[in-house]
Amino acid sequence: MKPTEHPVLIEAVPPVAEAAAEAYGRAGPGPASNGITGVDFTGSDRRADLQSTHFPARATRLGLANLEHGRIQVFTNPRSMPPQAHALGSSPEAIASIDEIKTKLGLSQFPKLNGEGVYVAIVDDGINPASLEERLSSRLKQRPPTYDRQNSVVQDVPDPFSRGKRTHGTMSAFDLCIVAPKCTLLDFAINAPQEVDEPRIRDAIAVYKHILALIESHTIPPPVVLNCWQVRPEDEIGGIPTDDPRHPFYQAIADLERAGADIVFSVPDHHLPVIAGPAAHPAVLSVTAVDVEQKIFATAAHGRLQVDREGDVVAKPDVACYEGFRGYELFAGSADYGTSSAAALAGGVIAAVRTTFGDRAALPPSQLRALIRQTAGGLPPPRPNPETGYGLIQPPELVRELGGPGPAPLETTRKDRAHGRAEKPPTVSDRGSSL
Repeated sequence: MKPTEHPVLIEAVPPVAEAAAEAYGRAGPGPASNGITGVDFTGSDRRADLQSTHFPARATRLGLANLEHGRIQVFTNPRSMPPQAHALGSSPEAIASIDEIKTKLGLSQFPKLNGEGVYVAIVDDGINPASLEERLSSRLKQRPPTYDRQNSVVQDVPDPFSRGKRTHGTMSAFDLCIVAPKCTLLDFAINAPQEVDEPRIRDAIAVYKHILALIESHTIPPPVVLNCWQVRPEDEIGGIPTDDPRHPFYQAIADLERAGADIVFSVPDHHLPVIAGPAAHPAVLSVTAVDVEQKIFATAAHGRLQVDREGDVVAKPDVACYEGFRGYELFAGSADYGTSSAAALAGGVIAAVRTTFGDRAALPPSQLRALIRQTAGGLPPPRPNPETGYGLIQPPELVRELGGPGPAPLETTRKDRAHGRAEKPPTVSDRGSSL
């Protein structure tokens, strides 16, 4: 692992905790060595706040006596900000147009990857259909996506597609539709105002169980599940945080991903220095934000490098995507900004890709996430790193890795079909596509 100057969390879960401790250097309890000072293991979660801002991770010295529940957690100066970070509104020249975002994402060369037939669950504060349709028509010249109201109804959760003003959920839906205009939307308004002040996390659990039931009953295909919300202290249940495997929502995420859902979370911004909560779950794609000048969104939480059960290092965030563009404009005159907009675009990319590569048996969510990380790039090394993960999501490279042709083969294919030449129908299993 290369040295880093920014916040890092190295975490291992049983049964690889001891092996990970050995790999990163093992010593008895006490201060770290090799230039790392100020280690404090007094916190209830055994997090070590390392005052050094530059160190090789492999030089970290941890003793197993310092671990709790087999977890290794190391932070380096987690409240620091990367030197390229920009504050909201500080770089107006970096605010992009929608056309520029489309060009940078590069999916317009694959016109059939439009989300048709793909379900996307927007788990947010609700969608205002009239506002969404007006924005799509005036700014994108697009017809609205399909709404599935019937399958969006969950007991005690506010009614779907019923918000009467501009909402964050509507912005998420708009930004996603930039990339996947023909998707089918499900609306789960867990963050909408309610008469009864129920814990938000219980609604989230109910929604995830509802989506799982829809999949298992073959009512809908496994959807993309877009979550542009962030963990709060009250999301704990019985003192258990949402990134603890014992938390019911952690378990609900794992169950839904195993059923074939592609789960996307924006990394926290504005209030957490380090990624925590559902965005840290290994079964989700965690997305951070950069602008078109590749400057990191200033208040985006920094990440963690996790050692999985196979001993491989996995980054959180997984990838970055774009923010800071003239899109829905939740606030009049303001760009769509932050990790929410970035995650919505990334969710749109997944929905677009699933238009053709929808067979979860041939391409399960875990494999698609791995390919998204593998094909990401376009940002300074190292890869991965705790600021931008594996880099910017690169849709054309992802499509080609899946077997989809570039623009020239696409044109040739159309000509062949026009002349009646027979073609073998491509399938996901043979890594082809009918783009």
